Amino acid sequence: LVLLFNAYFEEDVQQCATESKRLHKCDIFFYVEDGTIEIIQRKLENSGMPQGTFLRRSKVPKASQKDNKEFSYLEATDFVIGGDVSIY
Repeated sequence: LVLLFNAYFEEDVQQCATESKRLHKCDIFFYVEDGTIEIIQRKLENSGMPQGTFLRRSKVPKASQKDNKEFSYLEATDFVIGGDVSIY
């Protein structure tokens, strides 16, 4: 079973007078069988930006747990409609 979440992230644009932030749309695939996550950025023709696989399928530790020796990983319940998820 694979859960699909539509998501986006913001990138600050430093060298452009017409925009200050750029939105990147992506799909987050959560594989229930082993708790792994894969993120693929949607491709836009002629955008001039790198696109495609953003994160290969792997387990992702929760942001609040990075400094602890025992990790807990993101789970399906961490993805909430309208909510924020910190990855790396």
